[in-house]
Amino acid sequence: MSLLDSKCKSRNSVAQSRFTMVGSLVILAISLLVFLTARNAGMYPSVFADEWFYNLFSRLYDIKYAQRPSYLYFGIYSLTNQCGDGFLECARLINALFFLAAIPFIYSLARQYLSRRIALWVTAISVFSPINVYTAYFMPESMYYFGFYLFAWITLKGFSRKPIASVIFAGFALGAMTMVKVHAVFLLPGLWAVIALPLLSTPNYKNAVKVCGLVFISFIAFLSCRLGIGYLVVGKAGLDILGTDYTATATSASGMQQIRHLIPLTAYNLWGNILAVAVMFALPLAMLSNISIYFKNDEDRKRLELRALNIFTSTLLILLIVVTAIFFARVQGTSPYENIQRLSLRYYDFLFPLFYIIIGVEVNKDIDGSRTSKFKLLSIGVIALISAYAVATGMRGYLPGIADGPELRAFTYNPYVFSGLGVLGIICSIVSMFHLRTGAKLYIWFYLPLTILLSGHFTNKEMRLRLESDAYDEAGQFVQRYLGSDVAKLVIVAPELSSIFRAHFYMKSQKTAFITLPNNSRIDPHSISENKEWLLLMGSYDNPFDIKEMIRIPERTQPFNLSNFNVAPKESSLDSYTLVRIASSLTVNFLDESLSPQLRKVEGLAVKEQIGRWSTGKQLLLTFSKPLPEKFELTLDAFAFGPNIGEPISMEIGGKLYKFVLSGKPSTVKISIASDRRDENIKIEIPDPISPEDLGLSSDTRKLGVALRLITIREPLHTN
Repeated sequence: MSLLDSKCKSRNSVAQSRFTMVGSLVILAISLLVFLTARNAGMYPSVFADEWFYNLFSRLYDIKYAQRPSYLYFGIYSLTNQCGDGFLECARLINALFFLAAIPFIYSLARQYLSRRIALWVTAISVFSPINVYTAYFMPESMYYFGFYLFAWITLKGFSRKPIASVIFAGFALGAMTMVKVHAVFLLPGLWAVIALPLLSTPNYKNAVKVCGLVFISFIAFLSCRLGIGYLVVGKAGLDILGTDYTATATSASGMQQIRHLIPLTAYNLWGNILAVAVMFALPLAMLSNISIYFKNDEDRKRLELRALNIFTSTLLILLIVVTAIFFARVQGTSPYENIQRLSLRYYDFLFPLFYIIIGVEVNKDIDGSRTSKFKLLSIGVIALISAYAVATGMRGYLPGIADGPELRAFTYNPYVFSGLGVLGIICSIVSMFHLRTGAKLYIWFYLPLTILLSGHFTNKEMRLRLESDAYDEAGQFVQRYLGSDVAKLVIVAPELSSIFRAHFYMKSQKTAFITLPNNSRIDPHSISENKEWLLLMGSYDNPFDIKEMIRIPERTQPFNLSNFNVAPKESSLDSYTLVRIASSLTVNFLDESLSPQLRKVEGLAVKEQIGRWSTGKQLLLTFSKPLPEKFELTLDAFAFGPNIGEPISMEIGGKLYKFVLSGKPSTVKISIASDRRDENIKIEIPDPISPEDLGLSSDTRKLGVALRLITIREPLHTN
C-alpha cells in the first residue's frame, strides 16, 4: 500500500509540476503581450522601404505580381484590410501573436536539454530580448521567428527518435517558411547537418546510405510544399523559389573582375558580423566552436541530442553570416542606404535563443562543469580576444541599426554601457577558463538579464521616438483622407525614395506614382502621366503646370528620422510640402467597347477592333460635349495604314492647322495646341485613304487611313 501511495504521490507531483510550468508559460505569454502592446501602440512606421513593400503587397496588390515570393505572409496579413485605417495596429497584433506562439516551442526545445527552471528562464530571456522590436514593424520577421522555432523543434526533437517523420515535417516547415521569407532556403543545410551527424561520428556505408536517403526525403518534402503551394497560389510564377527580386540580386555579379571586387567588401562586412556576435555572445560562441564533439562515437541520447543542437546552430550561424556579408557586398552603393558598413544581424539573430540554451547546458548539474578541455580553453581564449578587440575599437567603421540588428544597436547605444557589458562578457569567459560551470552561471544569471534589461531600455527609448509624426507621415495621412480613391491620380515628388515610401505607406492605391527629384528643381512636364491630376510636392519645386487647386499642409520642422541607419540624408529635412491639383486631363480610349460620354459626335470612324478604331474616309471628325481649352497638350496614340505611313497628316483645332506623322506601328505623338478660340471639334484630314482591297490585302472595301487607340488632352502648360 505504501508503494502504491508513493507512486500516486510521484504522479501527482509530476502533474502538479507540469501544471505549474504551463501556468508559468501562460503568465509569460500574457506579460509579453501586455508589454508589446503598450510599447508598440501609437508608433509610426519607420523601416523603409521594407514596411512599404510588405504593406503594399499584403493589402493593395495582387500577390501574383509580388517580386518576393512571401505568399503565405501576404495572404495572412491581407487580413489587416479589415481594420481600415488601423491596419498597422492590426499588423502589430498579428506580429505579437506569432511571437507569442514561439514560446512553447522555445521552451520545449530548451527543456530537451535543460531543467524546467533554466528552460523557463531561457525562454523568458529569448522573448524579452531586443528581437521583439520586429513586432512593431509591418515586416515578416515575427512570423519567421515563429516558423524557425517550429522548424527547429521538429528537427531537434525528432533527432534520434523518428528520423523519417522528422525530416519530412521539417522539409514541409521550411517550404512554408520560404513563403514568409525566402531566406529560409538557407536553413536547409542546418537540417542536413543534423541528418549527417551519425555519419560524422561513425563513418560507414550503412550510415552514408541512411544519411543520403534522409537528405533526399527532406529536399523532396521541401520542394513539394514550396512549389506545390506556390503554383496553386500564383501559377507558374510560384515555381521561382527566390522570386524575381532576389534572383536578380543572386545573378547580378559575374566574372573574375566582379568577384575580385566583392572579396574585400565581403571580408570587411564579415569581420564586422564576427565582432558583433563575439562581443555579445563570447561564451556561447566558444562552446559552439568545440567541433571535436561532432566526431565522438557516443550512444548516450542526451549527448547525441546536444551534439545535434551544436552542429545545427553552428552550421546555420556560419552560413548565414557569410551569406549576409556577400549580400551586402553585392548591393553596396546601389542606394544611399545600401553600404558595406551596415551590420544586418536580422538575417540570423533568430538563432540567439539557441545560444542561451547552449550556455544553459553548462549550468546543468548533470554535467561536470569543473572540467574544461584544452580545445574549449583555446576557443574561449580566442573569442575573448576578438571580443576585447571589438570593445577596444568601439565597433568603429560599422553601422548598427535598430531595424538591422536591434541587439547590437541596443548594445552599442551608449558607449560606456557598451564597454561595461563587453568587459563583463570577457570576465565571464575568463572565469569559465578556470571553472566552466561558474562562468556559465555568471553569464546566464547575471550577464544575460543585465544585458536584456539595458538593451530593452535603449531599444524602447529609440523606438518611442516614432511616437511623433514627421512631415511625411502627416502628408501621407492627410492626402489619403482628402483625396480618397483619387490618390490613384496622385504623383509624389520628393528628394529621396525612402521619404516617398513613408508618405505612400498610408495611401490605399498602388497606382500612385513617384518621382525622385532634388529640392528646388523644375518638374519635367513629360514625367507626369496624362491620367494624373494631383501632385504632392515634398519640398519646393518649380511646377510647370497651371494650378487649379493648392493646399499647403501646415509646416513642420521635424525632419525625417531615419533611425534605421543612424544617419539621414540632408535632402530628407523639409520646410514645406504642398498638395496641388494641376490642369485636368481628358482621355478617350478607342480600345474601349463604348466611347467616352465626353465625345458628343463622331464622324468617319469605324467600330472597335482589337487594334483600335479605323478612320473611314478623307476626314475624321471628333466633336466633344464641352469646348476644348485654347491651350493644351494633345497626346495621340495611333498608327497609319498603307500610303499614309510617314506622310504629313493635318489636324485642325480652333481654326489652326497642325501637322504630325505616324508610322505603321502603334506610337505616341505629342502636340502642343495654342488656338485662337475654344472649339468643340478636332478635324483630321487623311492624305490618302485606301482600302485593303485596293492593296490586294483582303476583301475589305473600307477606305482606311489611321487607327486611333488613345487621345489625351491636358490643359494647359506654362510656356516659360
